[in-house]
Amino acid sequence: GTAFSTVDDRRTQRAAAARPRCRRSRPMHPFVRAVLRTRFVSAYVKALETRPLPTKCTTSGTLMVLSDGIRQKLEADDRRAPFRYDVARAARLTAFAICFHSPYLHAIHPWYERLWVRYKVRHTAVKVAVDQAFGAPIFSAIFLGYTAAAEGLGWQGIQARVSQQLPLLWRDSVCFWSIAHC
Repeated sequence: GTAFSTVDDRRTQRAAAARPRCRRSRPMHPFVRAVLRTRFVSAYVKALETRPLPTKCTTSGTLMVLSDGIRQKLEADDRRAPFRYDVARAARLTAFAICFHSPYLHAIHPWYERLWVRYKVRHTAVKVAVDQAFGAPIFSAIFLGYTAAAEGLGWQGIQARVSQQLPLLWRDSVCFWSIAHC
């Protein structure tokens, strides 16, 4: 090495030493270990490290297309109607995921981490509680308002959707994410 690589090596070593170490209560399952060693996962992790926001936006958009397709199929089955993929709906939701959802989470979660840097159960519970008390209702209201506006419902339609669906969406968010994070 050069002088630059020595400086970079020292920075890398200091950063690694400063990172909290996760304690595993049991060994990693061989299947999980094998999946984590695949080229795809390695490339994805590298993309997250080198270009985090575009990678997160791409992931969020892809997952939105897939999950909305599944949701549309389930809705068609519930109505006992033939399945017909609603491209406009998927495009609206995917645009939201790419343009707002990913950048919002990319910005807000590091802020939460800076507030409580420790990685204990109590601190995780505080982060989840703050997120669910303040972040979730704001995010959900923006999502509901966006979907109503994107569907062309107008100002009264936006107000109606937010006032009718926000309490239910917030309740579901608290119930699901409080358990999922812990």
